[in-house]
Amino acid sequence: METITLAGQERQSIREKLSWKIAFGLKPFYLFLRRNRKAWDVDMHSLEKMPAHTLGNDLFLFLKANNLTLMPKIEFHDVYHVLFELNTDIKSETLLQFVPLGNGRRSLPFIASTFVSAMFYRTLGRFLQRISTG
Repeated sequence: METITLAGQERQSIREKLSWKIAFGLKPFYLFLRRNRKAWDVDMHSLEKMPAHTLGNDLFLFLKANNLTLMPKIEFHDVYHVLFELNTDIKSETLLQFVPLGNGRRSLPFIASTFVSAMFYRTLGRFLQRISTG
């Protein structure tokens, strides 16, 4: 299993550490479900060349600022970070799970992850309002 150390991880609560373990534990399953999807025909270089203040260039800036690269077949995940101005901390990642649910995705993995997220972080009301208002 891949180990990722994030800035500030040493100050995380037990809830945050458990959330990360669950998130990374589900990652192989998540990727398996997307195995037949076509990856976007875009890379970091093409995102960088897009005009300033476009979604593509903002995505590049987000990925670069967080020392990330675009992951094939789940590119939309990072787009959600940009659109909803969410960071890469565990609470932001948890909030991000509500976006597909709010967009009508009703698959078991999304329903399960949003349920667990709601149990761990009960202060999600403002974010849920943002999703429901578009």
